[in-house]
Amino acid sequence: MIIESYGQGPDPDLGVERLYNSGNIQNPPAPFTNSSGYRNPEVDRLFDEQRPLNELAKRKAVYDKIQEILWRDMPVLPIYSYAPPNIYRSSVVEGLYDWAYGNHENYMNAVRVIKDASATGSSRIWIGWTVALAAVAAIGAWFARARRSPET
Repeated sequence: MIIESYGQGPDPDLGVERLYNSGNIQNPPAPFTNSSGYRNPEVDRLFDEQRPLNELAKRKAVYDKIQEILWRDMPVLPIYSYAPPNIYRSSVVEGLYDWAYGNHENYMNAVRVIKDASATGSSRIWIGWTVALAAVAAIGAWFARARRSPET
């Protein structure tokens, strides 16, 4: 049984190829590699074919073929999928989440937004809250690490 977690990111090569390309099989298995040991020369060939393509439509057509083969072969059986909450400032970027369920970033459609600071509130408040949140996170990480450390 293989338990694997990965993020897709803006390009499928980041999350898909590394899990199914036979050139990425490690022994012993390592995280974020082809831990299932899946080997299919046709899939490897298609990954090589799509990599140099610049046109998204052509890459998608190749990835559609890869997806069909992976669904047929079923090298892994995902039993759980999660979507962590994502936070972004709508005063800075829009178009980042353009899917119906809004939890997958689409960096290709993201657009930087410049709004009048007086309309969105003071940026100093945001900076203050950001610094405070970072400080709380750092202190929490330090306490968690200190708790795991063996006592001397």
